[in-house]
Amino acid sequence: MTAQRSSRTEINRSDFPVDEQRRRAPLAQRPWVPVVVPIVVMIVWALLTHFEVVSRVLLPSPVDVGHALYQLVVDGELAHHLIPSLSRVLQGFVIGAGLGIALGFLVGMSDLARRALAATFELLRPIPPIALIPITLLWFGIGGLQAIVLIAFSTFWPVVLNTELGVREIPKLLSRAADVMEIRGWRYYIKIVLPAALPKILVGLRIGSAIALIVMVATEMVAAPQGIGFLIINAQRTFETPTMYAGIIVISALGYIINLIMVHVERLALPYSRLKKTGESR
Repeated sequence: MTAQRSSRTEINRSDFPVDEQRRRAPLAQRPWVPVVVPIVVMIVWALLTHFEVVSRVLLPSPVDVGHALYQLVVDGELAHHLIPSLSRVLQGFVIGAGLGIALGFLVGMSDLARRALAATFELLRPIPPIALIPITLLWFGIGGLQAIVLIAFSTFWPVVLNTELGVREIPKLLSRAADVMEIRGWRYYIKIVLPAALPKILVGLRIGSAIALIVMVATEMVAAPQGIGFLIINAQRTFETPTMYAGIIVISALGYIINLIMVHVERLALPYSRLKKTGESR
């Protein structure tokens, strides 16, 4: 009797219209939540410049920055600086990530390689890439190669460490199942090791992509004839602050796009992870 009464009073979410479901959704899931903070920042920024709380030399108005960005696009100057920057960060990231994944597998699978490379890794890993700029300038001069080397160096560490961690944390149950199914040799690495380590590898790639962008900008500010970093520092030297802020906005947008790409790659490579999160949310 009690079960019948509860079944009558129970209301499924499907009984509500779509609009009603949206109204009943948690605040964190509302579609407008992510844009609230940027809108508030823009309003505060506009008010500060309108009432001259901060000098426009130090903080130009959003309208001035937008106009400077428009001029960079129309004049072709943005493409002139953006294309070399993208080329450097892409080449450096691919080289650093490729070496990181390869050595990460080697160190994760071989105790001998781990012991042989441990001291070298711990000596080189703490070195900030910016500290190597004088050395790379002596070796490679001012230009793209110097920046590519530093970007590859900075990308290498999060990728190699996460790859090693992913390989070493393979569940023993998978290894035993591989033995039972007689999966050995290169098939073991492709079918067992790689899928098990892939989540950690993707984390390393995502971190490495963000670091690569940071190092690219820093390197171009110090030693590059062109690039987004050069555009920003050159605008600062000539007190073209709207252009300087426009360059910073371009970097912000570029980082956001790179992160979206990495998230999309992660979803494609790990579809079961998205299903797991969906199940947990329910």
